[in-house]
Amino acid sequence: MKKITKCPYCGSSDGLYNDFNVSGRSFYKFNGKEDGEDITSLYRHNKYMVCVNCRKRIMTYEEFLKNYIGE
Repeated sequence: MKKITKCPYCGSSDGLYNDFNVSGRSFYKFNGKEDGEDITSLYRHNKYMVCVNCRKRIMTYEEFLKNYIGE
């Protein structure tokens, strides 16, 4: 597979993004001061990688992992 180096829609080379969700817990002292945090779930990534510039879908997150991160 030939790697994409710019958005096929707008031509931008600014990059891609993927939104994700994660659950966590923040801890506080009774005086209101922060006392740490704990992530309580796995990251859940959205299905698509999106152009930073035009916000169009470029590829799936799975394709991105396989072809860009998995090397």
